Amino acid sequence: VVLSSTVARPGIDVEAAADRLRSTGASVHVLPYDRHLAAGGALRTELLARPTRLAATRLAAEVFELSQKRR
Repeated sequence: VVLSSTVARPGIDVEAAADRLRSTGASVHVLPYDRHLAAGGALRTELLARPTRLAATRLAAEVFELSQKRR
């Protein structure tokens, strides 16, 4: 599960929501708010904030690992 937001201050506690989902056994990643993503349009990785790039990299690594286990 990936949680993301298009606003800087969402109306919910994203970390609490992530913890609740994790308690069900789900793998949860929080993609932090990023102005570049919120603007929409073409994705340019060099414009992503460092925390967003790190979170996206961790997500991609987990997805890749899972894809290799199911072969």
